Amino acid sequence: MLPVLPFSLSFSLSLGLARPSIAGSVYTNQCDVGQRLMIPVHSWNNPDLPVKGVIVALQGLIFSGKMFGNLATHFTEKGYIVYANDMRGFGDWRSENHGFAGDSGVHFGQSKEDLTSILKALRKKYPDKPIFCVGESFGANMAIWEASTEPSLMDGFIASGAVFRTRVHPRPLWVKTFFQGIHNPDNNIDIKPYMQPILSEDKNVALELMNNTETSKEMSITNLIKAAVTNKNSVKEIANIPESMPILLIAGEKDRIQKTDTLELMVPQMGSKQTSLMVFPGKGHMLLECKNIDPEVGKAIDNWLDREQEQFELKTAASKPSSTASPGIEWALSDSTPLHAMPADAFSKSDDSVSSN
Repeated sequence: MLPVLPFSLSFSLSLGLARPSIAGSVYTNQCDVGQRLMIPVHSWNNPDLPVKGVIVALQGLIFSGKMFGNLATHFTEKGYIVYANDMRGFGDWRSENHGFAGDSGVHFGQSKEDLTSILKALRKKYPDKPIFCVGESFGANMAIWEASTEPSLMDGFIASGAVFRTRVHPRPLWVKTFFQGIHNPDNNIDIKPYMQPILSEDKNVALELMNNTETSKEMSITNLIKAAVTNKNSVKEIANIPESMPILLIAGEKDRIQKTDTLELMVPQMGSKQTSLMVFPGKGHMLLECKNIDPEVGKAIDNWLDREQEQFELKTAASKPSSTASPGIEWALSDSTPLHAMPADAFSKSDDSVSSN
């Protein structure tokens, strides 16, 4: 039986993260990290709070990093700074004269290289803070791939809707369109009729995602095949993920894209011994990039983040050189009386410089 995280923490945005951004939450369309790397990187932060950690959000196929806005705003309320880049060929890459280092085509290998560059830049910028990746669908597989090849660049990750084995069953219209498009495989085809029904069990969520202006409605047969191959290859090296890497896998029970039950087969193959899997009854594929995030999903994420943040801080504190206590303090702590049982003024009465009121 795989470990299940408790829902002990209250998810503050119980209405699905749909409430307005707090006054201190700031969104930047092209942050400093993206400017230096010449790739589109969005960021959210709360300048009124100290940064306790960094979250890198990884988009699903056909979407954009911008679509994590609701979840990112919630993370900023917890003291995190959030970064989300657009994969090559999606989001801001689509605009003419985008000004980035590369063309507007779909390139999955280069997108993986972009992620590595971003994480390296963030490690340098925040050397004493934990970095967690949060990926959904294709982005979940990108997080797994990165953890398999560059584990030192992150301190854990959450993968929502990771594809280990594909579930999609071709429909007659899919087959017809595929064979029509195979004659011109590099030409884009309208994918909305195929994608919308499998994105979510909630038709409103599926419609919201497909109607978002940041969503790509067209892809070529070539790029769809490349995406499927990339997903398959991304999980080939999961045994290389370090044993101590904390991982949370979440999925919808009724996911129509990936076989949720096969995730239980993937967990034992992962090198990490700190992997938890949570499956949400009645839910579909997309759980994080929508406006209304299920409160139970939110609780699971908050639980995991709070726990791993605490573990990181404990490890950091333990690795720092401890100061040498004075002989008097050492004697006091060696007394048979437990410290918590001593009177509150046990150490203050001997100090004549302290006056009582």
